Amino acid sequence: MAAPDAADRGDPAGTRQDRPATPAPRLPTETDPHAILDRLGDPRKIADEGRRRFGLPEATAGPLEIAVLLAMTAGAIALP
Repeated sequence: MAAPDAADRGDPAGTRQDRPATPAPRLPTETDPHAILDRLGDPRKIADEGRRRFGLPEATAGPLEIAVLLAMTAGAIALP
């Protein structure tokens, strides 16, 4: 089946050629997130500053976190 020409689609003749080419939107590159993170600083320092500002204790792995890791490991072995 042949592709319809401009007249069959209802487009006025020559409109495709008369339209200006629009530039493609700028896609983010790999360097953009790195530049943003470099300007913000080290994530650990940002988190430490937030903990100090709000009076939160230092983040450490407690018994609950260790138990979850062990349970996840056992589950991965038992139910592959």
